[in-house]
Amino acid sequence: MTDMYQRGTSVEEAPMEGETLLYHKETKKFCRLNATAAFLWQCLEQPRSVEDLVAAVCYEFEGVEPDRARHDVLAAVDEMVELSVVAKS
Repeated sequence: MTDMYQRGTSVEEAPMEGETLLYHKETKKFCRLNATAAFLWQCLEQPRSVEDLVAAVCYEFEGVEPDRARHDVLAAVDEMVELSVVAKS
């Protein structure tokens, strides 16, 4: 079975100079996403697999190789899961 990722339910977002600022209401912590992580955050409005996210990154960011995109996507979503702003199912 493929792991799926989606936004956490207790998270608010605000755009900030090309990045996105997240606030987790339960932990009262902020998280600043760079442009790539902010793009992933937007993609996670609906549940997505890593492969879905890799394909989206390769499409959105010209010249990104799938292996590099997979590495970066996994690192980003793992960190967002650790911060409780993204849920893995």
